[in-house]
Amino acid sequence: MTEKIPEYIDQVADEAISRIKNCRIDDNAVSFAFFSDTHNCNTYVERSLYAINKINKTIPIKFICIGGDYLCNNLRTTHDEALSQLNDLSEIIKNYSSHIPTMVIKGNHDDNPFGKKENEISHNEIYDTIMSHHKDFFVSDSKNDKAMYGYYDMPDEKIRAIYLDVFELKYTKNEEGLSFHERTSYAISNDQLNFIANKALKLPQNDWLVVLFSHASPIIPPFKESEHIFGGDALIEILKAFKNGEKYSTKAKKGDMFYDVECDFTSQKKGEIAGYFCGHHHTDFTWNVCGIPFACVIQAASDNFSRHICKDGYRHLKVRGSGEESAFDIISINPSLRKVSCIRCGAGYDYSFFY
Repeated sequence: MTEKIPEYIDQVADEAISRIKNCRIDDNAVSFAFFSDTHNCNTYVERSLYAINKINKTIPIKFICIGGDYLCNNLRTTHDEALSQLNDLSEIIKNYSSHIPTMVIKGNHDDNPFGKKENEISHNEIYDTIMSHHKDFFVSDSKNDKAMYGYYDMPDEKIRAIYLDVFELKYTKNEEGLSFHERTSYAISNDQLNFIANKALKLPQNDWLVVLFSHASPIIPPFKESEHIFGGDALIEILKAFKNGEKYSTKAKKGDMFYDVECDFTSQKKGEIAGYFCGHHHTDFTWNVCGIPFACVIQAASDNFSRHICKDGYRHLKVRGSGEESAFDIISINPSLRKVSCIRCGAGYDYSFFY
């Protein structure tokens, strides 16, 4: 769907480059790109990837993470319409980021779950159309060759980027075939929790650093939400055990959902997590859980439907036809300072935190 890129997108990239240079004060700094919640605005995916490619010519971008909810849709969206949106996204990724490893996380909108059952996008359709683009770069679950979770290693930088699927189960159908939101049915599967605990967090060496990504926060974030993800508490405890170099085991069951996990990080000693990044909540906010820094970003869609005031006390409104029509981040890790600097391209603000 390639279109003419407006000149103000070049300006967004050029302005970001100087700010990224200023925050990369560590010779070993590593940068990557993250944006989420484009909600059918494939125009803004294309413009973001164009800008990221331009930045990459000056500052190496090690990978890109698209954080989910690339679809939006409603009760009337057909299967073919939703699949067409996925194919458009696939074409954009192929055109703009074939040379940069690109993680594409599944969000709660991305299988078109709101209407009748026959209009849903299947797991295989999402994987084959979107997730498989860079599969040769990533390690996924050997038990599931089409898993929508895995990790990407940067051996020279000693960093592992782990991407998760926190919406493996999420919607229930009523008798009319319409979906209703089952707030407690978002779930991380037993297989995925065991993959994280006993594969993804088992690092090649003790001095490697970890960054994590999912569409939503695995636990209730610091702003008002009723949402809870089954397995989210277990995930946090696994990450806590990794950080502390400890053993951990847990099990739980709720309806068809269950998990039973054991892990032992005593031989690895204490681990380092530079950050956990997500979207979904449509706000810029950072917080800390058990010593793990979390960062949520506003939606990349041009619509102003943010549900929350950002941490700086403002709603950052999009302005179509300008450099603030969308939003993506270039995130740089400075290992010697233990600092993460996030440069916002588009609406919003720059922010940083320490790990």
